[in-house]
Amino acid sequence: LLSFFLAPDILRYIYHFLALFIGGIGMYELLKRKVLLAKDTVSVLVASLVGAGFYILNLGTLQNFTLPYEAFSHFFASLPWLILGTLLYIDHPTKKKLFILTLFNLLATPAFYIPTIFVVYLMIIFIIFLYHILSTKSLKNAIITLSVIFLVNAFWLLPFLGFVAKGTSFVSQVKINRMFTDEAFLRNQEFGTIGNIALLK
Repeated sequence: LLSFFLAPDILRYIYHFLALFIGGIGMYELLKRKVLLAKDTVSVLVASLVGAGFYILNLGTLQNFTLPYEAFSHFFASLPWLILGTLLYIDHPTKKKLFILTLFNLLATPAFYIPTIFVVYLMIIFIIFLYHILSTKSLKNAIITLSVIFLVNAFWLLPFLGFVAKGTSFVSQVKINRMFTDEAFLRNQEFGTIGNIALLK
């Protein structure tokens, strides 16, 4: 839609900066509404602002946006909103919150062009489910939430599962994988220390 208003040569830059901005706003809203439950409103607003600032101004985000890739930028923008939508619905389910949950998941689908990003999202959602189930002893809201996530993503998830079921042994023989896999492994091994992880390197 932005291409109707913006020149092609700046479209990609605007998209990534917009993703950074929307992700920051989403983190602010998530922290303010569902994470920081203190009664002092000023403290909550300041803490939410600091948390959102950290979300957009840490080394992991810097690396993500230094050489931006649309799927990662889209996931950065979507993740806080996906978590917020899940928490809003799972804690106090209403039709309006179910619509919001569905809408957030639908808007996030471009991020799942890389299915492993969807796996990361599901891991976060299952942590939320586990906490909810242990604290309420109820499965209903978690099952409905998971059903919404599955149904919204079924248009790409079902063909992908079919593709995986037929076998993916050829993937390791693709030229880009043969050229880059060893280098990626060595880089991860070099930087996969506790110190680098703590600094989000």
